[in-house]
Amino acid sequence: MEVLKSFFKDKFNIFGIITAFLASVYNLPKYFEGYVEPVGAVRESWITLDPSWLITLSYANIKNLAWGTDFIFTYGPLSYFATRVGWGVDKIDFILYDFFITLNFFLVYFISFRLSKNKTVTTLLILTVAFLTPILMGAAMSLILMAFLVFWIRRSIEKPAIVYYFFQIILLCLLFFIKLNTGLIAFPLFAIGIFYNILDKKGNVFMLLVILVVPFMIIIGLCPFLNVDLWNYIISSTEIISGYNDIMFLEHTIKNRTIALLVIFILCSIFFYKSIKEKKINYLKNGAVFLIFAIPTFTLYKSGFVRGMESDFFINYIFIVLVIQDFHFQNFKKISNFCILTCLGLSFYFLYVLNNTPVIFSEKINKQYFAGLSSFTPTSGMHISPTPNKFPERILKIIGSKTVDAYPWNSIALLENQLNFTPRPIFQAYTAYTPYLETLNFNFYN
Repeated sequence: MEVLKSFFKDKFNIFGIITAFLASVYNLPKYFEGYVEPVGAVRESWITLDPSWLITLSYANIKNLAWGTDFIFTYGPLSYFATRVGWGVDKIDFILYDFFITLNFFLVYFISFRLSKNKTVTTLLILTVAFLTPILMGAAMSLILMAFLVFWIRRSIEKPAIVYYFFQIILLCLLFFIKLNTGLIAFPLFAIGIFYNILDKKGNVFMLLVILVVPFMIIIGLCPFLNVDLWNYIISSTEIISGYNDIMFLEHTIKNRTIALLVIFILCSIFFYKSIKEKKINYLKNGAVFLIFAIPTFTLYKSGFVRGMESDFFINYIFIVLVIQDFHFQNFKKISNFCILTCLGLSFYFLYVLNNTPVIFSEKINKQYFAGLSSFTPTSGMHISPTPNKFPERILKIIGSKTVDAYPWNSIALLENQLNFTPRPIFQAYTAYTPYLETLNFNFYN
C-alpha cells in the first residue's frame, strides 16, 4: 500500500499513465473488422490482387486447407489479425488480440516514459508513434509486433524477469502464425536476448534454456489446431521469400533512399557515440543491443526499398527508436536530442511533403470500432453477394459444382459467383518464383 501511495504521489507517474493510456487507446484500429466488397469494373487487372489474397486467406481457414501443403503464402492461419477480415472468425479472437496489442502499447509507452531520464524527448517519441501508427495496420502489423518484441527483449537484457519472457513468447507465436517472414526474423532476436543473459551470467542458465525452448514447443503444439504442416509451412514460405528477394526490384528516387540512409546513419552514430562515452564499455551488452536494433532496421529498410513500402520505413523506425531505449533514455548529450529531432523531422518531411500522406489524426477518433464490435458476426464483413460482377449464366451452368481456380490471381471473382473454388498451393501466379513452388502447382494440376 505504501508503495502505491508513493507511486501515485509522483506527478510524473500520473502524467505517464495518462499519456500512455490516451496514446494506446488512440492506437485502436478504426474498424473492428474490414469489409470485403466486390471490386467492380476496373481497367487494371492488378486492382483485384489485394482483395483476392485478403479474402482467400480466410477462405483457406474456412475450407480447412493445410497451411504449407494445400495452401502456401507468407501469411499464416492467424493472418486475419493483420487483415481484419472477420470471415469465419469468432468475435472473442479479435477482442483478446486487441486487448493484448493495446496492453503492449500502454506498457511500452508507460515504462519508456517512467524509466527515461530524458522525458521530453521520450514523450515526443510516444506521441509521434501514436500519431503515425496507421488506422488499419494491415501488413505493417507484423512490424508493430516486432517492435513490441524488441522492447521486451531490451527490458530482459537489463533484467531477465519472467514477465518479459511471457510477452516475448506470445509475440513470437503470433508472428509465426500471422506473417512467417517477419516471424522467422523474430527468433534470432529472441535468441540474442537469451544468450546475452547466459553469457553475462544473468539468471539461472537452465531456466533460460527452458525459456528458449518454450515458444518452439508451443508452436509445435498449436500446429494441429491451426491446420499447419510445420515443416512444409516453413520451407514453402522461405521459398516464396527467397524467390521474392531474387526478382523483386522497384525504382526509388535517390532522394527518398538517401533520406532513409541518412536516418540510419544518424541513429547508428548516436549509438556508437553513447558506447564510446561509457566509462567502462560493455562490449557484450552493446553488441547484443546493436543487433536487436540493426536487424529490425534492416528489415524496415528492405521492406521500404525492395517491396516499395517506403512509408512503412519512415513510420516504424521511430517505434524502434522508442523501444530500443538507448537513444533517448539518458540525456548524455544535447546533440543526441538534436539528432533524434532531426530524424523525426526527416520522417515528417518524407510523409507529409514528399509523399503527401493524408493527415490521419481526425480519422482515428472514431466510434465505428465499437459499433462494429456490437454488430459483429462471422459473416458481417462479407458484402460480395449479390455481385455486380456475375459471370454469364451459360458459363455458370457449364461449371456447376465442379472445382475451379483463378489465373493469375482474381480469386475474389470466383467467391463472388459462389463457385467451388479449389486453389492451387501457390494460388497467385506471380508468387510461384522458384522451381520448388512451380513444381507444387504442376503436381497439383496433374
